[in-house]
Amino acid sequence: MIARNSTFAYKGTAPDVRKVGADLKVRYVLEGSVRKAGGRVRITAQLIEAETGGHLWADRFDGSLADVFELQDQITAGVVAAIEPSVRRAEIERAKRKRPDNLDAYDLYLRALDHAYTTTPDGQAAALSLLDAAIALDPGYAEAHGVAAQCLRQRYIWGGHTPSDRDAALDHAEAVGSSRTDDATALAFAAFVMSALGGNHDAALAMVGRALARNPSSAVAHNVSAVINSRLGRHDRALEHAERSIRLSPFDPMRHMPETSGAMAKLAAGENEAALECTRRALAANSVFPPAPVFEAVCLVRLGRPEEARASLRLVLESAPDTNVATLRERLLNVDASMFEDIVTDLRAAGLPE
Repeated sequence: MIARNSTFAYKGTAPDVRKVGADLKVRYVLEGSVRKAGGRVRITAQLIEAETGGHLWADRFDGSLADVFELQDQITAGVVAAIEPSVRRAEIERAKRKRPDNLDAYDLYLRALDHAYTTTPDGQAAALSLLDAAIALDPGYAEAHGVAAQCLRQRYIWGGHTPSDRDAALDHAEAVGSSRTDDATALAFAAFVMSALGGNHDAALAMVGRALARNPSSAVAHNVSAVINSRLGRHDRALEHAERSIRLSPFDPMRHMPETSGAMAKLAAGENEAALECTRRALAANSVFPPAPVFEAVCLVRLGRPEEARASLRLVLESAPDTNVATLRERLLNVDASMFEDIVTDLRAAGLPE
């Protein structure tokens, strides 16, 4: 990041973004404009990749000059929230363009992210191979440890309950927790694993709090907070964090998770139609994320549509044939104990094996 004083040299000019990038040695340029009319102000901003000149993101912000400081906070939160996933996706594409023999730990981490977001067994395996290589180059790389913990959690819960995967996931989470990282994503993933596999919900929430203190606009941290609060039966708080996560990053590759947390909150409130809409949005974001059709089946049973519910559950059983009452107790990470039996009763009606 370049100090703003260095950018004043371009004030009042229309420089070529590629030249700006070369002059300042930056990969991305954020530019914008301000227009005033009476007591109102409109600020536009756009993020550009300096090397290609391609636009990654653009938005506008309207407000009153009387509330200029509140508007400033709104713009800061909006820009930070939008830039993080946009830059991450651009960096992943940049790493994919590099030759395999010219990859450093960061490039390996970025390539791993691309695979990890798929949530498929092949994707997790590919991601873990790259993450192992990144950590071999940089053993203290907290971000790589965080994503490795998340991949291993997913593989353990949905891929066979191999004890070594669980142990390794917790080891990676511990590596993040003991580091001095400020990376909200790494902290959030580590917290997720601590809650899901270690049952340390209070410690996990404290770590999520640490992530949000570092970056209040982290969609991933709000996402994980939604899951943990839902697991603890704090559905109002879970819904607040889920909606915040989606609002901060509406096209996030992990959007399927806050949508399922939102579905759980809606089910807890008896809003079955609204819950079904959440599950459908989760499936649209990630069609192979198993909890989404599980909750879809629950919604459909409660809405009196058993045939459709059975079709939804068949999708789960095809991708994870060992799914039954016992395995779901551990796999449904955003279902609190008081609601689990009701959920299982609905799933039995849709054909869930014992």
